Amino acid sequence: SKRIKMRKMIITAIIAVLTLTACNKKDNADSTDPTTGLETFEQIKTANSGKVIGFNVLDTLCPPCKEETPSFVEMYKKYGNDDFELVGLSIDDNKGEIDKFIEEYGITYPVYHITTTIQRKLMADKIPTTVIYKPNGMYHTTVLGMVDGERLYQIVQSAAQ
Repeated sequence: SKRIKMRKMIITAIIAVLTLTACNKKDNADSTDPTTGLETFEQIKTANSGKVIGFNVLDTLCPPCKEETPSFVEMYKKYGNDDFELVGLSIDDNKGEIDKFIEEYGITYPVYHITTTIQRKLMADKIPTTVIYKPNGMYHTTVLGMVDGERLYQIVQSAAQ
């Protein structure tokens, strides 16, 4: 019957969405706890005026995020300076997990817990997503999915041009 066919289509669609969005986070309403909102995000950009900024949106439970982080740490140790800033933006539900993640991976660049407003502003539907801004604060490019530190640095160099 039509009803059974409709149910099968809906179930198939749900399975497809769940399969294709393995590292997507649910879009919770912005919490009232002290997280980095739009104002702080803009302050980070302003404080780093004149630098290329890479914003890496991550979740500590996301396997691709875990995989790319060590190369970001190495890249930041090698290249992080007056001309470049890397900023981690965690969408974790549990902020305690962020501290564990920072310690486990030896992250030396700043990592903030962000609201879904920032996640939407960066159009970070998939995690990880890395968004690069030019030294003048203008958008340069977005990398959806995992990227290694050396490739990220090539993108940073092109943004500095």
